[in-house]
Amino acid sequence: MKTKDIVKISFLGVLITVFSFIKLPGLIPGTEFQLSAPVAVAICAVFGFKTYILAGILSSTLTFLLGTHNLLSILNSFNFRLVAGGIIHFSNKNMFFISIAGPVGSFVSRIILSILTGANFISLLATSLPGMVYTFFTAYPITKLLENLVKRGIKDK
Repeated sequence: MKTKDIVKISFLGVLITVFSFIKLPGLIPGTEFQLSAPVAVAICAVFGFKTYILAGILSSTLTFLLGTHNLLSILNSFNFRLVAGGIIHFSNKNMFFISIAGPVGSFVSRIILSILTGANFISLLATSLPGMVYTFFTAYPITKLLENLVKRGIKDK
């Protein structure tokens, strides 16, 4: 792995981490939306699955060490990453697939969380629905923004 790749993965991992701390309030307590979901989808679409997963591992390590996530939330994040990243990786990366990757990843991660914890699936899904809607509408614009930033960075050199 080249130094350039290590720096890129480190930056993207920190970017996911920082955006996990930025939350939009929901109408009902417990339905806050982390901006890291559409940012993560955008990172996968722009930089590819491998870079995205490595950045996600770094982000999970950072949030665990900072004490903001526990092992269950990290498992939940990885379920999201594998499903959303898989959709992006195996699709043609158009607006539809980028938009649905996050909500489908959240849906599947709630199924797995329900199975592991015995929590009611509908309750888990209900609290994640506002975030799924936000992600659906923001993932594609954030992807386009990130693509433009990357293109500009390459042009400026």
